[in-house]
Amino acid sequence: MLIKASAAIGEPIHRKDIHIISWARAYQSAILGPNVLLFSTTRTKERETMFKWAGPIAEDNTVVWAKKSSGIPKFNDISTTTYKIIVVRDDVADQLVVEAGVLNSNIARANRLEAAVKMLAHSRAPLLAYDKVAFLKIMSSTGGNPDDYEIVNTIASSKVYFAFSKDVDDEIVNKLQKGIDLLRK
Repeated sequence: MLIKASAAIGEPIHRKDIHIISWARAYQSAILGPNVLLFSTTRTKERETMFKWAGPIAEDNTVVWAKKSSGIPKFNDISTTTYKIIVVRDDVADQLVVEAGVLNSNIARANRLEAAVKMLAHSRAPLLAYDKVAFLKIMSSTGGNPDDYEIVNTIASSKVYFAFSKDVDDEIVNKLQKGIDLLRK
């Protein structure tokens, strides 16, 4: 979406201009600046004033995964679970489980989704909270079988945006928003 939206406004961003780093590091970089674009980022009340926003660009469905073989039943309220939950540090799932009242002692944090998926696969904790689609992609690409896992809880559905560090010029944010809007037509 970033490449297409920037091209739509005649100011293309190329893959070589994009740097992939761990989510936790990228998130902190976007908070501190200077001139950082973080994608994709779930827009929440807590994050609203931390960034400048362009989007939405997608939907995020934060769910809780368990191995089917674990026998963990589906549950409605994340705050009532006593199972340890793996999250990616500073990801929206991390923030949502904390907001729901899950004890810090019941949260295991990983720096990358790949590491979180491996922790779940190796039973370092029985639950993992993350976006549904991203989990399935990573599970497949790391050699795991997505059919071995099931959703036991849905935490939230949210919109996903590009988040800019607050020092980014409003004109840049507005241009990318225009590109996103052109693509949606």
